[in-house]
Amino acid sequence: MKRAKEISNRLGQDRKTLLYIEEVAYQKSFIDALKNDGYPARGMPTLGTNKESRLKTVSQYLENGQVFFPHRGTETLISQLLGFGAERHDDLVDAFTIIVGELFKNVRPPTRWPKNDYNNPESKPIFDGILDMDF
Repeated sequence: MKRAKEISNRLGQDRKTLLYIEEVAYQKSFIDALKNDGYPARGMPTLGTNKESRLKTVSQYLENGQVFFPHRGTETLISQLLGFGAERHDDLVDAFTIIVGELFKNVRPPTRWPKNDYNNPESKPIFDGILDMDF
């Protein structure tokens, strides 16, 4: 509980960040406790699907180049994603599928990606510099 509150406070800078929490078993009471303490928390039902199905659902966004990882700070997540099924731990895979699914639930992949003119200093990719950020 303490760690969730710290994350919400730190990421939100001057306001509390919404926390997405897998809605299973005892975690439902965790969501209620956070809300009672004034933290925005949303339960994310698994809808009876397993981790593998949820990962397959969001993998299209990785394959389409719509999800980027910074150079530092996501090594454990990437290890769990690449070793899924063989890795001992996979909690970050759950968190990843929840947030990517939520981010893209109303977005359809483009049929054609726009080209960037790298010779033009005014033209920058949307995520320019994000890979160099520390998380």
